[in-house]
Amino acid sequence: MGDNLWTQVAYAKAVMAAKPESRWASVNANHMLPSGSSLFHPHLQGIVDPEPTTVQRGLAGVPAARFAAYLDAERRCGERHLGRIGRVEWLVSFAPIAPAEVRAFVSGVASPAELDDESIAELAHGLVHTLNGYAEMGYESFNLATYGAPPGTNGYSLNLRIACRSNLGPHYRSDSTFLERLHWEGAIDLAPEAVAERLRPRFAG
Repeated sequence: MGDNLWTQVAYAKAVMAAKPESRWASVNANHMLPSGSSLFHPHLQGIVDPEPTTVQRGLAGVPAARFAAYLDAERRCGERHLGRIGRVEWLVSFAPIAPAEVRAFVSGVASPAELDDESIAELAHGLVHTLNGYAEMGYESFNLATYGAPPGTNGYSLNLRIACRSNLGPHYRSDSTFLERLHWEGAIDLAPEAVAERLRPRFAG
């Protein structure tokens, strides 16, 4: 897990060096078919782009004090707070958008490109704990997104969301990938104009 994350960090740094306008990075995963994955092996998917996804934009607009208040409230409540591994704080989401949603916040880091070897190891450690817990609970499919803001964004904490999906089986459902589920972005491979060109003749009568 650490090596995989390290590769994503190296990729984000390389893209930002080659294309400085691409400052929005995220590290994502679809695991197993119900999550939108078509490959039977563990893998992460990095995005580095000049524009943020819908969720990235929304999170980057949240005042730092609000994130601090949220984490403080969860610590005091204790019902959903999981613990801290180095700079990474882990908790279960109070309003999950999918089963068993877990969130993590990396203090002092705004972008995946700013993660150092120590924080990569801390993040990987927590992910391994989470995935082992999912396995014990009987879940085998999940979506993951790590939301970065532009490097150096003051007060922003890199944050992660991971949530389970239905298990692979005869009647499993795969209605969305990390893009739709965790970034609120539609993933399409047909341009609207191409669809119109194909369908328009049917309406010509």
